[in-house]
Amino acid sequence: GISKSIFRKFDSVFSGHFHTKSDDGQIFYLGAPYELYWNDCNDKKGFHVFDTETRELERIENPFTIHKKVYYDDTQNDYTKFESAEYMYYSIPDTLKNRHYTSYISKTYVTSYLNSYQMEVRKFFGLSISSYSDTIFVANVFAGSAAEEAGIKRGDRIIAVDKYALYGDIDVYSAVVQSDKEYNFVIDRDNELDTIAMSKIQMTIPASYSDSLTPDVGYVSLTSFIADSSTDGGSTSHQFYNALKETNDFAVTIIDLRDNGGGYIHESYYCANMLLSDGKKMVKEVNWVADFDSPTLEGEYVETIEETEGDGEFKDRKYVFLVDGGSASASEILLSAIEYNTDHPFVGTQTYGKGIGQSSISALNGAMAHITRLELFKPDGEAYHNIGFTPDYIVEAGVEDFKDKQLTKAIEIANGLIGESSLAKTVSVDVERYTDHKLTKNYIDFPGLGFSSDEALDIKSLEKFQ
Repeated sequence: GISKSIFRKFDSVFSGHFHTKSDDGQIFYLGAPYELYWNDCNDKKGFHVFDTETRELERIENPFTIHKKVYYDDTQNDYTKFESAEYMYYSIPDTLKNRHYTSYISKTYVTSYLNSYQMEVRKFFGLSISSYSDTIFVANVFAGSAAEEAGIKRGDRIIAVDKYALYGDIDVYSAVVQSDKEYNFVIDRDNELDTIAMSKIQMTIPASYSDSLTPDVGYVSLTSFIADSSTDGGSTSHQFYNALKETNDFAVTIIDLRDNGGGYIHESYYCANMLLSDGKKMVKEVNWVADFDSPTLEGEYVETIEETEGDGEFKDRKYVFLVDGGSASASEILLSAIEYNTDHPFVGTQTYGKGIGQSSISALNGAMAHITRLELFKPDGEAYHNIGFTPDYIVEAGVEDFKDKQLTKAIEIANGLIGESSLAKTVSVDVERYTDHKLTKNYIDFPGLGFSSDEALDIKSLEKFQ
């Protein structure tokens, strides 16, 4: 930081402060005699001898070094997209990632990833909806929900919310009900109009729940396989057990695995055990078991056949299973056990076909590696990875006459199993009433709403939500 002009009266000035040797002919920065830091790599170091008579400066190069740079070609990857801990994952050949199921989860997303395997608690009405022919209808009502408390029923048609006519548009519905305030739902039930006030409440979204479809046919939904004992709801197997208990008096129970992408494998084993006798083969596992005492982490493949333990409490009942392309992983383990040991029919579309499993390993930086270590087969050794399970009755997803086509077919199959026809308690309406793509004023305008028909039918009033 000192101006070099003050040294002009000297013939030569020597300084050893700077690490890299340099000079301007009068001031000489000799540099350090040896490497100190990584940036000294390839910067020649040495000692100096100054002859006071000849005034010559001789440098003796130091032959010893500490650092060495190793170069590799990384032009094939754009590393600006990843944090440094991801380098290792992206250096793994795709063939070893087993069709991309091995993955890296950055520190930022680890919490949300782990929460996806836990029960979700949030504020909502507690109903699931679908849309058909310009009308939104209620597909399911969850037990203990605000919707159940308010008296909403499966099959109710939601015509308007507050002063906004919905015209069957689920996006409009979602835009209207974003806040936690109380809403007035305009409901059509059996061609009778009513208004029902309802607010969202904090509740756990169930992993399994039951319902009644007809006097003879019960319904159990399995939405995911979680292992959560931190809430009142409990794990999937706990909820599934309760749902089976609640449907115990029905002649046939429909078990819905559609859009169930899986979760914890052992939960699917527990669920299968409830439906089967003792000692039944469920699935064949091929595990890679590593020897952590080995410096090269060597290991071996270990094959096991997973079997039920003890007679399932609900093994003697009749079931129909609903499946689709979203039924995967742990769902397919349950299907493997059912298909191999029973003749319970499957209805829907081809399942996903994920016959492998992963283990998670936490990294020191807070990130996580999701490593494929397990391959699954049907008990007889037949592979289903990338293949899936084919239903006995193939029915494409969709709604027809306000009815879930796959569920309607499942009810038909269930009625056949009990040898009699039973009218389904599913949604049925006068379809022609809604085929004009427009609701009449008389349909909306009735006492108690506090707004006019024109306001209700003015879809432009939704612009403030856009």
